[in-house]
Amino acid sequence: MKLKRFIVPGIIAGAIAVALTMPIGADDNISVSVTPLVLSVSANIETVDYGTLPYSPANDDRSTDESSAITVTNNGSVPTHIDLRGANAEALVDGQDDWTLSCDPNGLGTVGNNLFVHKFGAGSSVDFNGSGIFTLCSDSSKRLASNVALAGEAMFVLQFAMPTGTNGFGPRSSSVTVIAVAP
Repeated sequence: MKLKRFIVPGIIAGAIAVALTMPIGADDNISVSVTPLVLSVSANIETVDYGTLPYSPANDDRSTDESSAITVTNNGSVPTHIDLRGANAEALVDGQDDWTLSCDPNGLGTVGNNLFVHKFGAGSSVDFNGSGIFTLCSDSSKRLASNVALAGEAMFVLQFAMPTGTNGFGPRSSSVTVIAVAP
């Protein structure tokens, strides 16, 4: 019986202490928000047709043509970097050679048999003999513009340099990929 006298008051005292330390009817709200990260760009031109070009006589004497200015718009939800990547040129006629995109040495590339160069420069009017010209590569991308604002734009011009020779005279098709990169 003596044991009961000590246990019951101890349990009652513990319950009262717990009840006194618990907030009664207290609550608090934390407001949270989130914006989805959307990386999206669009180009105002979907196709560039360089037409018919003669072969380059030599690497240091290239046959080239340039595109009109291409505008890329940031359609995403955040400012973005915009990169460009090139690709090899596929023969559109069976049995003819594909062309390999050359980007070495950096900024120049090399034209040769089945070897072509695709360059770009930022802006609406580009001097391809000046600075700020980049050679597109198929295995890595090059930065066109950094931190382009929402609905902001970046412009560039492409230059295509023909190989010195190939098998077949049919058209070739290549692509330039415009990439939105999170800053």
